[in-house]
Amino acid sequence: MKTLSAYDIAEKFKKRINTYDKEAFIQDFMANLLIKEIKKQRENYKTVFEAGAGTGIFTNRIKKELSFRKLYINDIIYEEDLCYDDISVIAGDICSAVFPDNIDLFCSNAMLQWINDKKSLLEKIYYALSKNGLIAISSFGKDNFLQIKKISGAGLEYNSWEELFDMLSACKMEIIYTGEKHLHMVFPSAQEVLKHIKRTGVNACGKYWDGSVKFLINEYEKKFKKNNGVYLTYHPIWFIARKKNA
Repeated sequence: MKTLSAYDIAEKFKKRINTYDKEAFIQDFMANLLIKEIKKQRENYKTVFEAGAGTGIFTNRIKKELSFRKLYINDIIYEEDLCYDDISVIAGDICSAVFPDNIDLFCSNAMLQWINDKKSLLEKIYYALSKNGLIAISSFGKDNFLQIKKISGAGLEYNSWEELFDMLSACKMEIIYTGEKHLHMVFPSAQEVLKHIKRTGVNACGKYWDGSVKFLINEYEKKFKKNNGVYLTYHPIWFIARKKNA
């Protein structure tokens, strides 16, 4: 199955910026948990780098709950590099972005699943981290949107917890916190499920699915309807890891 390019994803997301924050309650939940676990490690950092900052759901928590000298935020939807006070904006694809040196905390909330070559990105992060620097990330696992994938056979190729664990370990990272959850959200109808997903800027079936929306809705109602509505599964995963120094 073909995959969406980073710029395909950016264009979809840009169209839904005004509705994203209202619908992104799972991403908000993930951000809350991630920042709490980061604070358990340390609250003071010289340099923080956030990838996939988007509308600022996680950025706002960083600014409110962590102490830092310099914060760098990156997203492919940002159109130009900017610098103001203690925050710098790095525009463009994280995979080709130029990282600052000696990052004390690299963090990302609900972004990693969009990266095709995660191993290369994690290696790049490792070399940009300071001694004992931390990487704190959340992503989605294999069961994310499983109802839609079972019907259509299409969707993002999510990694399992085990796969992400192995990638981080291979990059000489010591895992110091990890967790995963299956969250089953209830909607009044399958049509409302698709509206919710669309408002977050995500195409759950992928750009290249040729089936009809009517078929998807009908099959969803048949297979996943319960007494109080239909279910959609989210599968968030979290990791915090420390750089192992040679």
